[in-house]
Amino acid sequence: MRHPADPATRYLTTREAARLLGPHPRTVERWARTGRIPAGTTPGGGRHRIPRGWVLAEAARREAGT
Repeated sequence: MRHPADPATRYLTTREAARLLGPHPRTVERWARTGRIPAGTTPGGGRHRIPRGWVLAEAARREAGT
């Protein structure tokens, strides 16, 4: 498995995003499906991918408490 902090990784899976943000992967999947977080889908249209930059910024924001 690739490391989510690797700069070459542009998009993260819901599981990788959940690991950095804290909630359960299904919660992140639901957020992506409902538009609460920015996400795209794989070419087959089934799996969500979240922009790495957004996840890292959100994780930093949560850590800072803002």
